[in-house]
Amino acid sequence: MDHASRQHEAGSSSMERSPSADFVSSVETASETAQACLSYESALAKGRKILSIVESSLKQGSDRVPAQNKFTVRDLSKWGWRQGVYVLPSALHEYADMLASLNSNSILQAEGKGGDNVGMSFDHADVYRIKRKSYEPTDANYSGFLNWKAGLLIAHSNFGPQDRISRDGTPNCPLPELQHWSDLAFLQWKMLDQIGVGHGPLRYVLRASIVNTDTIAIVSHVLGMDASPQRASYTGRPSWPGVTFSMDQDQAHAILGTPNGSGVGWLLAQHQGDPDLGRKVLDKVTVFFSRKRCLCSVCSVDPLERVNLLFSFKDADADN
Repeated sequence: MDHASRQHEAGSSSMERSPSADFVSSVETASETAQACLSYESALAKGRKILSIVESSLKQGSDRVPAQNKFTVRDLSKWGWRQGVYVLPSALHEYADMLASLNSNSILQAEGKGGDNVGMSFDHADVYRIKRKSYEPTDANYSGFLNWKAGLLIAHSNFGPQDRISRDGTPNCPLPELQHWSDLAFLQWKMLDQIGVGHGPLRYVLRASIVNTDTIAIVSHVLGMDASPQRASYTGRPSWPGVTFSMDQDQAHAILGTPNGSGVGWLLAQHQGDPDLGRKVLDKVTVFFSRKRCLCSVCSVDPLERVNLLFSFKDADADN
């Protein structure tokens, strides 16, 4: 479940990134969603700030340009990360309609059926060193799918180092420098080169099966309906193609200011000009609900319907 690896990827006016949200259970109720503490006004202001940062990142010499990301694939092992294969054969079927609209499919390459998707995970499983002192791994995990054909990164299951140590009761443990979702997600996209999968630049990010309470609260406000996970067989909430907001609308700004949205903005701002991204700006965000599609004929479980956010990019020079 994509609960966002920290509360706010974007920080204060100092441009520092703040700590992550507390660990959120994969099963939430509407009452738990009501405990969210991010207000709509705060999310709106934060989203506008992030949008400004992304736009400023295209301008050389701007005092609002964030430092360009310094991490490379080689830094994974240095900071205790292992790359693994993420294979959940039925995980993408709930996004089949979305993928079809992007002229792609929901099949994993590992299934050997001409799939357009590569499953990949980064597991924080090795000892790392800070100032000559060794620290045990946090058991953090960032897992998702990379659709090379559509230029789509699907953030499917994300539990960052800060989440893990907060849950384990060791909040003062020094964290690896390479820890944030925006950093590791982009390295996942770059790993396609390492495993010999041809691809173009990144064009979309899907924050999938969201359970973060702050994000759910803001989406609920935007849609005017409860966006928390639901077990009802039919809830009347929009499935794909969902509801789309362009990045000049307040609703999009508020969604961008959520824990699941801000990381997408930071991913763009810190990688402008990279060959695997190009020069991109945020174009729109699409909100839709989906539930896992069981492939067996006897399953009686009614899986939770969860909200998803598809962020679309466009070339920065497209309107010039």
